[in-house]
Amino acid sequence: MMDGQQRLTTSVFGTLPDGKEVHRFVLTSPYGIEVSLCNWGATVLQIQMPDCNQEMGDVVLGYDSLEGYLHDPFYLGATIGRVAGRIKEARFWKSGKRYQLGRNAGLHHLHGGEKGWSRILWDAYPFETNHSSGVVFRYICKDGTEGYPGNVTTSVRYTLCGKTLQIHYEATTDQETPLNLTNHTYFNLKDGGKTGIESHKLFIRASHYLPMSEAYVPDGSFLPVYNTPFDFMKPRKLAKKMDLPDPQLQRAGGLDHCFILEEEPYVPCMAATLREKTSGRSLDVFTTYPAVQCYSGNFLDGSQKGRGGTPYIRRAGICLETQYFPDSPNQPLFPSIFLLPGVVYQHQTFWRFSWGE
Repeated sequence: MMDGQQRLTTSVFGTLPDGKEVHRFVLTSPYGIEVSLCNWGATVLQIQMPDCNQEMGDVVLGYDSLEGYLHDPFYLGATIGRVAGRIKEARFWKSGKRYQLGRNAGLHHLHGGEKGWSRILWDAYPFETNHSSGVVFRYICKDGTEGYPGNVTTSVRYTLCGKTLQIHYEATTDQETPLNLTNHTYFNLKDGGKTGIESHKLFIRASHYLPMSEAYVPDGSFLPVYNTPFDFMKPRKLAKKMDLPDPQLQRAGGLDHCFILEEEPYVPCMAATLREKTSGRSLDVFTTYPAVQCYSGNFLDGSQKGRGGTPYIRRAGICLETQYFPDSPNQPLFPSIFLLPGVVYQHQTFWRFSWGE
């Protein structure tokens, strides 16, 4: 479906309590895909796309106004930093020094803490080319924020080209610091969260996953997915997987696990595919990251009213968070996430949408 030109529009999305304006950026491709972003949390607000009958509809969870995002406990669509996931007991050791981070998940540190990057106003620089449109979000995180060392300068560039949204992460630091960035968008290809994700089929190119401890962090082991509920090497219907009598699933209330990708790191490779038969919509995820944290929205509880007043019930959406392994600073067998001065952190993730194919 080709119905127009690649274009970008900008408007005021809302005003923060300190009077600063938050802006909304709408990227539209000739195929009819419309991606809305804002500079509060460098957030994906909305993605609309056709279904197999060429009817437009939402495919991600979100709120109608800025107010919803200011008080959002679920990180809908947000950029996560400095470190995605939990850090056990909110601390790590490096070069003989202990770093104490902010605790915002019981005794633990989650998604960058209370002053994580999902809860700050980024600078925004929209752009257009002949074949794409996008926004570059930039932020400088000061040394000592939430207990992390170093001043970190970060950019997150969203680019919509045709049927693909690219997310490019780049960062530098003046002190060695852990860094693990991701995006926390919840997908529901059927109806944008009005019903659950049980009808979706999921494929993840991962032969191993990381089991979690009772603290909701990896226990340090690597387990094969074969003959377990975590085997998505062939597309599996989520309804048949999430409530199986498996201790790991029961502990998390569904999927909330890190899957280790098969492909070579730092080369964009197929990581996962999400499909929904009724709508005919599909999402292919490509990434340079070594893992995908798959979270099936187990803690959504209907208390938050999303777009159009929809209560987002348990499993209204699923996150496919491309990233490094959670709790890496405390896990000697995991790949290091420490960024050194003079080194540029760079990763890419691509979301390729299709329908009726």
